[in-house]
Amino acid sequence: MTFAHLHVHSHYSMMRGPERIEALITAAQQHGMDRFALTDTNALYGFVFYRQMCAETGLTPIAGAELLEKDTAHAAPGGRGRAVLLARGRNGYASLCHVITARHLDPGFSIDRDVRRHAADLVLLSEDPRLLESLRDSVPVYAELVPGRGDRPLRAWARARGIPCVATNDVHFTRPESRRLHQILRAIDRNTTLERVPADDLAEIGRVFASAASMEARLAHAPEALENAARLGEECAVDWEMGQTVFPSYPLDKGAAFEILRARCEAGIVHRYGKRPHPDVQARLQRELAIIREKGFSDYFLIVEAITSRTPRICGRGSGAASIVAYLLGITHVDPVRHNLFFERFLSPERKDPPDIDVDFAWDERDAIQLEVLAENGAPVRAAMVANHVGFQQRGAIHEIAKVYGLPEAEIMNITRRLQGHWGQEDPIEGMQRRPRFRDVDFEPPWPEILAQAQALEGHPRHLAV
Repeated sequence: MTFAHLHVHSHYSMMRGPERIEALITAAQQHGMDRFALTDTNALYGFVFYRQMCAETGLTPIAGAELLEKDTAHAAPGGRGRAVLLARGRNGYASLCHVITARHLDPGFSIDRDVRRHAADLVLLSEDPRLLESLRDSVPVYAELVPGRGDRPLRAWARARGIPCVATNDVHFTRPESRRLHQILRAIDRNTTLERVPADDLAEIGRVFASAASMEARLAHAPEALENAARLGEECAVDWEMGQTVFPSYPLDKGAAFEILRARCEAGIVHRYGKRPHPDVQARLQRELAIIREKGFSDYFLIVEAITSRTPRICGRGSGAASIVAYLLGITHVDPVRHNLFFERFLSPERKDPPDIDVDFAWDERDAIQLEVLAENGAPVRAAMVANHVGFQQRGAIHEIAKVYGLPEAEIMNITRRLQGHWGQEDPIEGMQRRPRFRDVDFEPPWPEILAQAQALEGHPRHLAV
């Protein structure tokens, strides 16, 4: 077993982490490590991407997250009210999801209380003696030794109480230079200038993705902590399957889902085509039903129909309009037989992606229908809105970074209003100086650094949307 980093932040630690997952994986490979735990703050936003990249590069993923108490959002890294949770197996991943959900939804969230509620197959690492003492009977706990951050006193305290130690580096950077972008993110998040960001809100410059040899040298006095990091890296490796879509089941009070779907479609033929439809209609229906049955999507069509049947003012669009099943159920209103629409563009035996039916609702009914669906399906347990990550774009990144550098709005606008298109891979200063729009602009410091940092920041998650 070799040392594994068990506390690592990517840029999915919103407005704190400067590193992309790709950079972290590259760092692990350069140090000869075959695994590390992605433990972003209060979130699993990057886990699926991280797992996919690990599969592509031959690394072994480890699922985890850093949890903060509600009143420690701006507390010093390593301070009280913080813990890293690692999942051991699929049950541990479910427990981790429950705790993270409570962190976002419960105003009275407590690491102590909510980890007790969802303790199955979790491992807790923390520098907070209170949490370690309180939770030692609920989950396996480890005193987290971070080099240079009071690790010796914490080790002595843990040994006196029989609590094992584990070595981490609370990784924020792949190289020391990344700390500047970290400082910029914290300034933007606090809506202040770089000089006014409290020092205790910043990760120390030593929080890099260090090699195993470096960690051994810095924690030579705690060999058992290094051994525990390697062992937990083995125990907490993700080994369960993902990637298969699990649809909710349609209430089966009248038989199997496929038979219900077939009966609805037969009734829909009479409504759409009359009692004597053209043979092409029946042939098209049977072909589609066979594929839907083979792919296991009967429940999906019935659930979409249950949602769209709440109002006549709907418009199913996109590739779903090529399905006669959707047309017969009233989900779409375009006849795919008459217009010779290609069903395989929407669904085919070879396609691995699940069906995706886009439906527009009337603007004055949409919110009410949404609330009804969420309420009837037991939100937030079985139904939720899907979040997407809104990233920094070129103009916005330049504007926000220039603000934290303390530049006046007029000077910032003089640059951003001239921007057109995308700078691609070129040097931002050289690229702009070649453009006529910037002929009279003198890019004096700190503009070269602002533009370089904006280029690095582009695409990083800025906030969540629905």
